[in-house]
Amino acid sequence: PGIGFVVLGPRAQKLAKRPGPVGYYFDLSRYEAGKETGDPPFTPAIDTIQMVHEALTRTKEIGWNEMLERHGRAAGAFTAAARLLGLEPFPQNPSSAVQAFMLPDNCSGYNILELLAERYGIIAAGGQGSLESRIVRTGFLGLHSWSVLGRAVRAFAGVLQGLGCPVDLPAAERVLEPVMDLEEIFN
Repeated sequence: PGIGFVVLGPRAQKLAKRPGPVGYYFDLSRYEAGKETGDPPFTPAIDTIQMVHEALTRTKEIGWNEMLERHGRAAGAFTAAARLLGLEPFPQNPSSAVQAFMLPDNCSGYNILELLAERYGIIAAGGQGSLESRIVRTGFLGLHSWSVLGRAVRAFAGVLQGLGCPVDLPAAERVLEPVMDLEEIFN
């Protein structure tokens, strides 16, 4: 299960009420009717909604700009560390929320994902289409802390080294030092 957010201005709301084929899940009139009774048309993903609520509450407490700065610092440090492990950012200027890395030629994304999960309990995503088994994608979405980033870097280093890829773990850990002050914000 997941959630999607739909934001409509007044003009779009009028258009959404027009009859015609809109698809089963995109029939906004069903959601509108559910607002009146408090009964949504489909079972909501309660745990996901609670996580979004908690993230927004913490962001409000910390401050939007501070949260963006925190993400930027953590993502920059993690990307720099990943480079030292032989992973190239994809694209060259990655997002602060989701990072994707091209894998070394001799490393398969299938092996890396499986080993990260089995050995370190870290779930990452692979590429799709022509990038399948060529990239690995990570996302922290607020879980930027020294302990989380360090654990991820050590896990990638262990997996890559085990697959015969040269890594410089001490250097990768050193580039994380500027974010040592980042503490856990979600318990």
